[in-house]
Amino acid sequence: MIDDYPGAWLVWCDPHGEWASLLKLIAVDAKLDGFHLLAVEETTAAEIGGRLMRRALQEQFDAGEPLVELMHACAFNLGWL
Repeated sequence: MIDDYPGAWLVWCDPHGEWASLLKLIAVDAKLDGFHLLAVEETTAAEIGGRLMRRALQEQFDAGEPLVELMHACAFNLGWL
């Protein structure tokens, strides 16, 4: 569904990893139309994300491609992102 909106993106905060497996399954499920999922799992200086992930996100934004960003962090602790 998110693919119906060019440039749309969603940040899904999942600090305990409770939703990660389900989101990864749904992202590739053709029956549910799937979606581009970018899971942020790297850390830099004890903060979530890093320069490479920021670049990957910016490339997605610049291309106007919709995506769901899965963050293994709380909404108030998004670190480098």
